[in-house]
Amino acid sequence: MTATSRTRKSKEILFVREAAMGMTFNHPHIAKIYKVAQSERYLYFVSEVIPGVDLVRHVEKRGPIPEAAANKIFRQMLEAVAYVHANHVVHRDIKLENFRLDDRTGRVVMLDFGLASFYLPDEMLKQNCGSPAYAAPEIHANVAYHGPGIDVWSLGVSLYAMCAAQLPWPTEHHANLGDAIRTKAWPAPRAVWSFELSDLISGMLEKDPAKRMTIKQIAVHPWM
Repeated sequence: MTATSRTRKSKEILFVREAAMGMTFNHPHIAKIYKVAQSERYLYFVSEVIPGVDLVRHVEKRGPIPEAAANKIFRQMLEAVAYVHANHVVHRDIKLENFRLDDRTGRVVMLDFGLASFYLPDEMLKQNCGSPAYAAPEIHANVAYHGPGIDVWSLGVSLYAMCAAQLPWPTEHHANLGDAIRTKAWPAPRAVWSFELSDLISGMLEKDPAKRMTIKQIAVHPWM
């Protein structure tokens, strides 16, 4: 098998995995996939049409999202992640690009399960994946990790990015990004942020996965 054919096969596996998981989910904040099909040349799936833009473009267009609006968006993001975790799936690539916002209705929908994986409650996963700027310290340290914990970290980065219109660690020096995420504190919260928001982000961006907030703890946090 050539390198090209191996790459194509890997992409096909990711594609089928995403489609299969999407077809099993039934949640208002997760894009619905209706069927998978194959033509003579392509694999494809038929999915729900989600109007609007991804959250990165929304932030680029409007700047930092005020707390009240960010709260409404984040609640929906959290509900989607809580749902997939309840179904023993960890997303592993949570980032603003993978959430779509319909400005007309305010509905937020989670996309892209290409890196998702099933997991058992006490299982430690080993595949390092995801987007570096959103990846947890344990991913950058190349150690086994508890699946839900890395999703919590990525949600924390996403919430920070929505409210600050920038990522907590600069990405222009990718070679040093992993070291920065593993060793450096996230930048001090902006003066306009409430104590509750800063406290929530701090709990989600806890470098020690054993001390990091859980989805259930986030749901009952005062900011929520």
